[in-house]
Amino acid sequence: METNERKPVWLAMSDLFLDTDVRIWYPRVAGILAESPFTIAELADIFACEVAPIAEQNLRLVAGEWGGFDQEWLFSRILTRLSRSNRKSDAAHEDWQAVAFLISILRRLEESERPIRRAIWQQLSKFFLDRDPAPVTIENANAAALEIIWRDEMWPSYGGFAKTYRKHSRATYPSPEEIEQAWTRFKNALS
Repeated sequence: METNERKPVWLAMSDLFLDTDVRIWYPRVAGILAESPFTIAELADIFACEVAPIAEQNLRLVAGEWGGFDQEWLFSRILTRLSRSNRKSDAAHEDWQAVAFLISILRRLEESERPIRRAIWQQLSKFFLDRDPAPVTIENANAAALEIIWRDEMWPSYGGFAKTYRKHSRATYPSPEEIEQAWTRFKNALS
């Protein structure tokens, strides 16, 4: 097992189990995982067999970790578990599916384009994360290109959660309709 190659992957994946809205980290996590030597299938196995069994317990705690797992604790727990067993976790974490989708997009891009796309995702994610999002700033924004990213990348990775998060906190999270309205206002301002 390539422990040194796995450590940054474990740490990035563990952020999907923090007791907060983890969608803000999708672009960063996808970027780290896209740069790893592992295939999507290998990453899925690492997620299900190595990280989820250790980190998913955080989601069951009344006051779980929200700032990030201690690296040494995480690595030690994963290595100890792997030395005993390689059973998959039953955790079917939708956040992993969203990040895996973004990884597949990043890996199709030229390496020099990846940081730019992640920055765009980070900015556009604001429409999904807050009813009153901070201003979105994208340098050299092209409305037509952003529309493709919005429809083909943002909605498939973030949109599925819109109704769920809204149901839990109407005061914080926008409805799908509000998301589209904010997007339309932003796009029209680019013209």
